Amino acid sequence: MRNRQIRESIVRGYNELIENYVVDGYQPFFLNFMFNPIAASNGQRQEIMVSQVTRVHDILCRHMVRRPNAEAWQFLRPIFLGCHDLPVWKHTKGPIRDFLINNGWHFNAIALTRPPARTDMHIKVQELLWGKQSRLTVPLDEHFRAQPKFYSNDVLARIHATPITEGTMADYMLKTFKHGRVDADSIQIWN
Repeated sequence: MRNRQIRESIVRGYNELIENYVVDGYQPFFLNFMFNPIAASNGQRQEIMVSQVTRVHDILCRHMVRRPNAEAWQFLRPIFLGCHDLPVWKHTKGPIRDFLINNGWHFNAIALTRPPARTDMHIKVQELLWGKQSRLTVPLDEHFRAQPKFYSNDVLARIHATPITEGTMADYMLKTFKHGRVDADSIQIWN
């Protein structure tokens, strides 16, 4: 019982962390990473999934930030908080292949991004008025839908991004951890 309480406490901590970023002006998105079949053991498969999410984060950084490694631009880098996940029963049925590929393992994350730059004003004017701005001109979900060629490959099948409009979805993102199916090492943070 104590382990369950500790895991729930950790989930509440991530929930508060996400809430604080939203209060600071970040836009939250729920990301679901689905993979093509990965011929490896479960441990290796999970490492490959993390490396693919890392690759996506790095590519997204370059799309959003003019100089992603420069200290002055760090605040514009997207933040990902994520965890390995298994499918759960839902009222609306998904494709059976999602349960069969990689024994159902996939990866869920919360992405926190600065709002996109305005399209009705030149970026230099925006920077004069409000400081450095994101290079994206559309919300993250639209960006992933419009630019799959940058992110999908022979390992990563697709990314489904959804704006979070209520709560933080930290509980859902971390449900596999909360129920003891993965340990705390499975929780990853990219910034």
